[in-house]
Amino acid sequence: MRDAVIVEAVRTPLGKRRGALRNVHPVDLSAQVLKALVARAGVQPARIDE
Repeated sequence: MRDAVIVEAVRTPLGKRRGALRNVHPVDLSAQVLKALVARAGVQPARIDE
């Protein structure tokens, strides 16, 4: 088994239950976080596993 390596961190915005992000699906919000992580870390997406 390979060791896990954390190379970068990004937070999602905080929102209220009926706030500005109410129309953003959690999956879409997560996708934006993952895209930002890959861009910041400079890692090829194909190298990311699970």
